[in-house]
Amino acid sequence: NKMRFLLFSLIWVLVSGDLIPERLISGWDTSSKYHADVPCTIRRVSQLSVEEFQEKFYEKEPVVVSNYHPEGIVEWRRLCEKQQLLQSFGSIPVTLSSANSYSYEKKDVLLSTYIAEMMHPQDINVSADKTWYHFGNNSPLLEPLLSQYPIPPWTTRTNASLSWGLAGDGSGVPFHVGS
Repeated sequence: NKMRFLLFSLIWVLVSGDLIPERLISGWDTSSKYHADVPCTIRRVSQLSVEEFQEKFYEKEPVVVSNYHPEGIVEWRRLCEKQQLLQSFGSIPVTLSSANSYSYEKKDVLLSTYIAEMMHPQDINVSADKTWYHFGNNSPLLEPLLSQYPIPPWTTRTNASLSWGLAGDGSGVPFHVGS
């Protein structure tokens, strides 16, 4: 649904390598430059009230809130550091999807295997069906991490579906519509 798209957009603001200073990326390889030549065309705002969101953006237009620093975000970022994820969740299985439009294939691997062996900056010469990412399909074993995410004021945990994942720098999730 459209709320998932909103939440994904807001999550992108909070964890995207493009918007976070290099010193906060903590262990992740951000060497891909394929995306540098393609600017994001989604409207950005630095402040957004709940009322303004409902009036201008909800079910109408995606938006990136670029100056959003909720209580708890520093801790969330710490929990998402590479070494912290490996230490806390490396032994749990995660479901990977192929990066083609309909995610035709899925495979289960340990999070540590995915991070160490499969999650690399995107090579533009590798086809989508050979590119794997973790997005959604979250194991209940990730709940201790996901429950720490500071939900933005434009939604609540009861009316939104939190989609969290990991992918190599420059890869991204293909265009899709949630249901």
